[in-house]
Amino acid sequence: AADQITAREYCNIHGLWKA
Repeated sequence: AADQITAREYCNIHGLWKA
């Protein structure tokens, strides 16, 4: 399931996106 989304989406969902 997690592989069906992009790294950005994953981090965005979990609030871990530190760009």
